[in-house]
Amino acid sequence: MKILPINTVGYNYNKNLNFKSSIPVNQNSYDSFDNGENDNNSNQRKPLPEWARKAMIFTVVFFAFKNDPTVQNLLYSNEPSEDEKTRNEFFEDVQKMRKEEGKSSSFYHLNRLYDIEQPEIKTLGDNRYSLEFNLDNQKIQLEMKLNEKNKDTISGRIKTGENQKFVNYKAIFSPDSIEEFKILLNDGEEKFLIGRDTNGELYKIENHKKEILNNENVEKYEQYLENLETYDDLRFFTNENSLWRKLNYILLIFILYNEYQHDKNRRKQKNNTDDNPSQD
Repeated sequence: MKILPINTVGYNYNKNLNFKSSIPVNQNSYDSFDNGENDNNSNQRKPLPEWARKAMIFTVVFFAFKNDPTVQNLLYSNEPSEDEKTRNEFFEDVQKMRKEEGKSSSFYHLNRLYDIEQPEIKTLGDNRYSLEFNLDNQKIQLEMKLNEKNKDTISGRIKTGENQKFVNYKAIFSPDSIEEFKILLNDGEEKFLIGRDTNGELYKIENHKKEILNNENVEKYEQYLENLETYDDLRFFTNENSLWRKLNYILLIFILYNEYQHDKNRRKQKNNTDDNPSQD
């Protein structure tokens, strides 16, 4: 028995060997796919328009110089606003309530009041101020006179709510305890024990129960502290940091130099094209 190679059997490859596909393949569809891919590639390689490049570079240059402290001093006046003057005057008088010896209870509460309740301050005269702020359930308008000769007492008028009338009050601060103080209304007809804990919560003690008066303000203050911590972590990347400003200037010089080279090459290519026009 003789075994012959397959190619000697006389098998007709051209007539009998066919490949079939459920997807018709033709040259036109292939060309269409190929052209689409080339179009996508050409779109991806399309350079940025010149107007867009110039606009981006102008924006970078503008903000780099605008945020420079020297330019800021030229653009904006260093003269404090009326609100800033009032706050500065208020804090100067509050500083006078600090004791050289013993606990400065009134000084502590005035500072915490400003930090957490964020009052709107108006000047009423020498050492006299009006503070407006919101607690959880009511709006407070508090008028006070700061007397550095009697640092344990603050007196004035107070109004709670929109339709209430002013009543006289006297706040008496303990020289021994910094947290709690007494408020007397209408010459002592009504008495309240008020305190503020280390978390900033302002509370009232009534019938031996503590009622928190400023939950919302404390939450806002805690959020402010968290944002301040985040800002401190990122302060390196702000214009307050001279090193960061110098790095920005170096980057700006690098960008401008590259743009100069880009324009130079464009002009060179244009001149070469004008000198050697294409032949049809």
